[in-house]
Amino acid sequence: MPKILKEKSLTSINLWMNNAKSRSSTHYDPDHNLLCVVAGCKQVVLCPPSAVSSLYPMPIYSDASNHSCVGLEKPDLSTYSRAQNSMMLHQVDSGEVTIAVNFWWRSSIMTSLPEHMDAYFLRTILRRSA
Repeated sequence: MPKILKEKSLTSINLWMNNAKSRSSTHYDPDHNLLCVVAGCKQVVLCPPSAVSSLYPMPIYSDASNHSCVGLEKPDLSTYSRAQNSMMLHQVDSGEVTIAVNFWWRSSIMTSLPEHMDAYFLRTILRRSA
């Protein structure tokens, strides 16, 4: 456990492993997290929350509404014209063999993100209570 997280109330810990190059979809995360690469390498492209209007999120009723319809490389500008002037929130590329751990904790991020994120949390809460 990283010492910097000693005072945090962790909500989950994820182990990520791959044995070939991989790329996440462009997305934003529901909570704060720290990504620790144990072996291999990762490249993370980060952009500010203000870029969310150019994100073209998946439909609000989908399980992946925090994911983008637009990739960072060669976006289809005829379909996603707002992507022309903005980068997306983040995307993660992993090297050939990579092992990483994510430590997640609650944040006040919901108050600073658009209503779109509220729907993400609402679906999560409803799914857990069902």
